Amino acid sequence: MSVTSRGFAFHSFKWVFVPNVSVLIFIVCFCRCASENLRVNDPAWLTYSSSEWRYSIPYPADWRAKEAVARTGAGPFFEPDVLSGDEVQKITFIEREYDMWPGELQVRVLANSGNMTLQQWVKHYRVEDVSGGDLIQSCSEMMLSGRPAFRFSIFGFDQEIIAVVTEHGGYLYYVTFSGDNPNDPSQDTHRKIYERMISSFRFE
Repeated sequence: MSVTSRGFAFHSFKWVFVPNVSVLIFIVCFCRCASENLRVNDPAWLTYSSSEWRYSIPYPADWRAKEAVARTGAGPFFEPDVLSGDEVQKITFIEREYDMWPGELQVRVLANSGNMTLQQWVKHYRVEDVSGGDLIQSCSEMMLSGRPAFRFSIFGFDQEIIAVVTEHGGYLYYVTFSGDNPNDPSQDTHRKIYERMISSFRFE
């Protein structure tokens, strides 16, 4: 399903955790609008750190870091701006100036309400379209900050979505960013940025 508003294209699908876990519906939002060309060789990086959720991650200095807040009221909202479902913390890193498609990486910290191990969570994890079709293309093991993690390749209709999940301190850490994206003329540059952000992600 696709809805367009104010120049943004919203593609929605369900991220479903079953059985007897929680059902989360995330609206994956990607904006398309013209701006100045991507600054490819900006060497400056900043580091975001959360003492409460005990992790840090670097990001380019010309990107913006926006942390979500608890939702108030029943009106419309932009998904990165508010917490939903089992999210206890969420921060989106997004490029300020870009050519057609911004670089974007999001970190979610999820309450592990079922007290599952990481392997149990992965076993019951589903990503479905609105008709119930499975959108997970592959799953592989990896390490994130020295901890076992899983990397999912997810069909995002007009692009690949990469999701990395691990467990730390009783919470699930869920990181998403674009994989293969023919809409993004700067995807090679963005891919290198994502790789650096993921490889430098640290639990504290």
